[in-house]
Amino acid sequence: MCSSDLCSKGTYVRVLGQKIAQHLGSCCTVVSLTRTAASGFELQDAISVEELEKSLTTNISPIITMDDERISIPRLHLRDGFEDKKLKNGACLVIEANRIQSREISRLQRATFLENLLMFDSKAQCFALGYASRVNATQVQVKVKRSLI
Repeated sequence: MCSSDLCSKGTYVRVLGQKIAQHLGSCCTVVSLTRTAASGFELQDAISVEELEKSLTTNISPIITMDDERISIPRLHLRDGFEDKKLKNGACLVIEANRIQSREISRLQRATFLENLLMFDSKAQCFALGYASRVNATQVQVKVKRSLI
């Protein structure tokens, strides 16, 4: 059986195949699985390793930087060096939730936890991947998960 499914983050596609088979009174194994889109990127826009290697010999780079608008991960732009230093040194920071920028504002407003959050320092350099958890109706606590510099 071949299937093409549009699903959200967190969907276990292999388990979905097993559940379909169970419902049909059978069993199955997922033999091939291709992710065609994730976080605003599509498979059709990908390049091969060979194309990447070839681009290294030219001045044309196919690499997308973290500040590229096509990346649909929510973003936080820090306002000053104090906030930068606090987060870079591993501390949490409580901020107003409306400071987080996202294309999916309605999802962001309902969320109690954001698993991924791009963090930009006061000089607009993306320095970390972090997360945010809601403190109350208007505030979130943010923390660095992984430094990118």
